[in-house]
Amino acid sequence: LQDKFVISYVGAHGISQNLNTILEVAKKLRTYKNVEFVFIGEGAEKDKLKQIVKEEKLKNVQFIDAQPKELIPEFYNLSDLCLIPLKNIELFKTFIPSKMFEIMACGVPIVASLEGEAAQILQDSKAAVVVQPDNPSEIASAIEELIQDKEKYNQMKANGPKFVEKNYSRNNLAEKYLELINNA
Repeated sequence: LQDKFVISYVGAHGISQNLNTILEVAKKLRTYKNVEFVFIGEGAEKDKLKQIVKEEKLKNVQFIDAQPKELIPEFYNLSDLCLIPLKNIELFKTFIPSKMFEIMACGVPIVASLEGEAAQILQDSKAAVVVQPDNPSEIASAIEELIQDKEKYNQMKANGPKFVEKNYSRNNLAEKYLELINNA
């Protein structure tokens, strides 16, 4: 992965994530010789995804088996960009993937294709670009923009850790709870 712009997806390879969409993005961005998509994890759709990569002859995609939880931050840190996709289903608008906080804390910009409260949190963070679920064109455009706009990319890298520390660190949350309890 040296000298590559690494775009990673870490997590379950199931129907909920609709990773076929991400493979469509990889296909659209195959002309970028320095861009590499890395899928880390396991799931019911993994073999099907590998077959698509083989059939489409996608040279910019690789798969890594599931890793121990304690190693996941290392994979985030070797990434230039992380993806958080969720299928366009009404129920998923209530989901908040916990990985988004870990990724932001590592200072890695995110392209998220989801809706609901998670989308609002990511937009507020200014550490992510949020696009419509299941839309490979929007995801590809967001990635291209971050590859080309280094100033925006670097600002997003800086915004993530600050946002998580200010709004979601355990110490800050504990202090807020204590304040609420004391005021009650």
